Amino acid sequence: LLAPLQWVWPGAAVLLVVQTLILGAGGIAVFKFGERVVGPRAAATLAAGLLLNPSLHGINLRDIHPAAFAITLLVAAAWAYEAGRWGWCAAALVLTLACREDAAVAVVGFGVWLALARRRWALGAAVAAVSLLILWVDLAIVMPPYRGEPYSHLHRWRHLGDSLPDILVSLVFRPWRWIAVVATWPKLVYLLALLAPLGFLPLLAPRALAAAVPALAMNLLSLDPILINRRAQYQAYVLAISVLSAVEGYPRIKR
Repeated sequence: LLAPLQWVWPGAAVLLVVQTLILGAGGIAVFKFGERVVGPRAAATLAAGLLLNPSLHGINLRDIHPAAFAITLLVAAAWAYEAGRWGWCAAALVLTLACREDAAVAVVGFGVWLALARRRWALGAAVAAVSLLILWVDLAIVMPPYRGEPYSHLHRWRHLGDSLPDILVSLVFRPWRWIAVVATWPKLVYLLALLAPLGFLPLLAPRALAAAVPALAMNLLSLDPILINRRAQYQAYVLAISVLSAVEGYPRIKR
C-alpha cells in the first residue's frame, strides 16, 4: 500500500514520515476510543499519554517497521467496535494482519479483548482462531517457498519447539521448558518499564489487559533479549493493548 509513494518521493525518508504520521494518528484513535469510555477530558489526557510514551518514541526512532503501524490500527479497531462500525473494525484488523506475519499474535489478543472485556465469547474465539490459522499458514506455507528455507525467526523460541504447533503444545503441557526463561529480573524490569509510563492503569482493567498476554508471551518466552527492549518495535502489539487497558482502568480510579 505504501509502494506508490516511492514514485513521488523515492527513498526511505517518505516512509519515516508516514510511520510518524501513523503513530501520531494513534493519539486520535485513543481519544475517540476513550471518549466513549471515560469522556473527552480524560480521553485527551490518555491520548497525550500515548504520544509521550517512551516506547512509542523508541519504536519510531528505530528505523521503519510495519509492526509499528499495528499500534494505531488495533486501537482504531477497538474504537470502531465500540462505535458499532463493524466493517471498519474488520478492515483495521485485516490491515493489522497485513503488517507482518507475527501481527496475527496481536489480533489473537484482540480476540481475547472481545471475549473477556466485551463478553463476546463466540466472536472473540473466532477472531483468535482465524488469526492463529493465518499465522500457521504464513509460517508453514506462504513464507518458506519465498525464503528458500523454513521460517527462521522461530529460533527465538527453540527451547519450546521447532514449529508453531509444537510451541503451543509446550506452553500448555511442558511448563518446565519456559518458567525459568520468564521468571528473571530483566523481564520483571521490562514489565515495570512498560507499565510505569501508563501510570500502572492497565492493572486496574485485568480483563482488558489479558488481551496483551499473547504478545507479551511472545516477548517474555523468547531467548532473544531484543524482544524485551521496551524501545524496540517488538513492543508495538503490547503497547496497543496496554493503552486500551489504561483507558478502561481509569474509571476505577474515579470510583
